[in-house]
Amino acid sequence: MTDGILGIITIMIGVFLFHQAGQLPAGVLLFALDPGFFPRIIAVTLVALGGILLQQGIKKKVQHTEEPIQKETALRLACVAGLLIAYTLLWGKGFFPLNTFFFLFACHLAMKAKPLLAAISSVVLSVATYYLFTQIFRVRLF
Repeated sequence: MTDGILGIITIMIGVFLFHQAGQLPAGVLLFALDPGFFPRIIAVTLVALGGILLQQGIKKKVQHTEEPIQKETALRLACVAGLLIAYTLLWGKGFFPLNTFFFLFACHLAMKAKPLLAAISSVVLSVATYYLFTQIFRVRLF
């Protein structure tokens, strides 16, 4: 049941993102990718994954033996959700790799990852994402 509901929500987010990507202004260069190209890829992927999740939710038999969410798990989930909201609100402020590093590092720690592994993966992902968007896709990040 939960998979089906989450699948529907994921599909709705994907459709909304696809619609919003179409609202982005067109680029001025003929040989460059449209600004909505990458968001459309993400949107289509979300819709496809949401469809798979919905299909699994429909196929799955309802079992009432599920245990309630433990308090520690709920707190970690709330912490990650709060970090995501803070990261979104800080979008455009500061330096992208630094903001992304702190966000990822805090998420890793909230999920009880080892600090050294969290720091290394956060640095690699932050720098790689920044390089990918600024040098490959030619998207200016803050």
